Amino acid sequence: MKKIILLEILLTGIIFLLYAGQLSAKSWKYQKTDVRYNLTSIDFVDSTTGWAVGENGVILSTKDGGETWKNITPNILNNMPEFGVPGSMVLDFYSLYFMDREKGCIAGELQYLIYKDGQIVPYPVSCGIILVTDDGGQTWKCQYPCTIWNNTLPPDRIKMGRINDIFFFNSKYGWAVGNGFYYLVTEDGGRTWQEKSLGFWAIPEVRHTLTSTKWISLKQGWVSGYQYDMFYPERKTGFIARTEDGGETWNFDPFYPPSFAPVPALMDLEILKPQINIENQILPAWAVGTQGSIFQLGADGWEMQSLIWPLCLPYPEFNSVRFADDNHGWIVGWRNDGFGSDGTIPRQLMSILYTSSGGEEWQAMEWGEPGRLNDIDLIGFTDAWAAGDDGKIIHYHNNSPEICFQNSIPQTVYAGDSVEFTVFVKDLDGNDDIKSITMDAGSIGAGIVTLLPEWQTSGDRRCLAYYGKAMVSPLASYGMHNLFVKAIDNDGASDSTVMDLFVITSWVDIDSAWAYPNPAGMDDKILLSAKVDIIVPKTEGYDENNTPYNKIKKVSVNITQLLQVDCTPDMDCIMIVDMTDPDGDGIYTYVVKSFSAMPGKYELPVTAVDTLGHKAQKHIMLQVSAGTPCRFNATGNDNDVDGEDLAYFARVFPMIDGGGVNLLKLFAKEFGSIDCI
Repeated sequence: MKKIILLEILLTGIIFLLYAGQLSAKSWKYQKTDVRYNLTSIDFVDSTTGWAVGENGVILSTKDGGETWKNITPNILNNMPEFGVPGSMVLDFYSLYFMDREKGCIAGELQYLIYKDGQIVPYPVSCGIILVTDDGGQTWKCQYPCTIWNNTLPPDRIKMGRINDIFFFNSKYGWAVGNGFYYLVTEDGGRTWQEKSLGFWAIPEVRHTLTSTKWISLKQGWVSGYQYDMFYPERKTGFIARTEDGGETWNFDPFYPPSFAPVPALMDLEILKPQINIENQILPAWAVGTQGSIFQLGADGWEMQSLIWPLCLPYPEFNSVRFADDNHGWIVGWRNDGFGSDGTIPRQLMSILYTSSGGEEWQAMEWGEPGRLNDIDLIGFTDAWAAGDDGKIIHYHNNSPEICFQNSIPQTVYAGDSVEFTVFVKDLDGNDDIKSITMDAGSIGAGIVTLLPEWQTSGDRRCLAYYGKAMVSPLASYGMHNLFVKAIDNDGASDSTVMDLFVITSWVDIDSAWAYPNPAGMDDKILLSAKVDIIVPKTEGYDENNTPYNKIKKVSVNITQLLQVDCTPDMDCIMIVDMTDPDGDGIYTYVVKSFSAMPGKYELPVTAVDTLGHKAQKHIMLQVSAGTPCRFNATGNDNDVDGEDLAYFARVFPMIDGGGVNLLKLFAKEFGSIDCI
């Protein structure tokens, strides 16, 4: 079994090497910063405005997407309180978060190197620090720990060590995590911070470091990091903990399978808000860390994703992970170039991984550039920036596809016919970067239609035609349909438009339905009638007198009630009979020659179906009397058959079909009758 696993790992590694650098023709490019300090965090609020921070208190800003970076490092150390003992301050930043172009926070560590007898004390005083800006970084104010710091050595109440990550849920609520047993919470946009205990371990020798925090609500949040024994700091074990009550209590998340141990030190988290509110939904979430570890949240806990490095290569160290959506994400870090077996110090090379499948498969960009990457930030699906050691910032730009033009042939189509679609799309990264072009034709009954190119030359950046074909459902509704068209590229960037398609259709309609005689006597024959039409909306080019796409297929009436049978809808005793129109005048009839219904009121369903599959239904309201009624007492219910009834009968007589019943003779027999029952 071990041999099989080893073979799988080696084969996977070979496949990884073959695919390295083959993600696309697009690549990462350096941006000039003019600093040599290690950059630890980067954050953009849009495609043009961003910041980067790092060691020695460096702060950089850009307003043109990184084409130029401006050093805005403040002289904040000049305004810090004095400790009262000889020494010097060192300020390093490890995280930043901007809510908009003006308001943001940066966090890190402030160390006071104390001198004694000309030497630095082995254990310098240090604590976490948070600065806030309201003007895009031009000026900064120290909000933690300065607001609780006396002009003396920091007291025990300053509990936060180095701050590694800062995160805001909105413009007011934020959290900061770092070294030690505490974390920070703000409810006023970073003006004030409260120190809170995680309450993890009571063993004095156990230390832990929180590296990242993410929240999807004010109640539900996560932290990642690692713990270690203070006597064996090199033995780090990773963990992820979550809270469901806003941080009052924290519980460790499980790793799956349970036997998986030890978990490598985890350096970053990415947890996306759910697209829709579904109970027990598995959140799109990932965690990365040392020894090439990539975890994804599953139904049973955090599961390690496929290891893509063979045993003959050093494991990469991952520092940061970001996803644009559930599928498209990046990981950055570094790895050693070999083990240095020849006695030389191995080079450190940048590591960049990309996925378009939610992490099921990862593709590696080329490893060739020296250095470490410490953080990455994304703006949608088009731009990514990564910051690293020695002042390095690299930028990845993906051009979105652009829909140039779209049309359908024909633009007005009959229900039941086919229609062809043409969409012209271009991509400045080349047409081979276009992943798919689809049309949502669900409203015409065709589902999702995939459009394909008739011919394609790799790398072509012109507007190229993509074709698709669909059958319009016979049941498609009449009128204008707005079909949603979407073009998406390999990085998830997309463009969309709406194609209009007018569908011409017709449908069956029952204008009226009646019975003669009504009321009917117990011994009468009953003529059931319905006037049925095909409704043809008036529109240009549609001949309402010639509707080859639709005809009346069947008209039927349910007379089960007249048989006085106790019959439920699932029984075979239901009696549905076809009505006919022998003279083609649109009046469908059926004669009930005998029935056993008791006196009372009955509703007889009449159903009409056309050749396109539309249905219409009406009810014939029939009254059955115990005695012999005046069948033609049609107006006013005045209990006699007089001239008013004669006029009504003469008017409707051309519309009805006798069906074997001599209606003229019957009317003549009743004319003049009074005291009808």
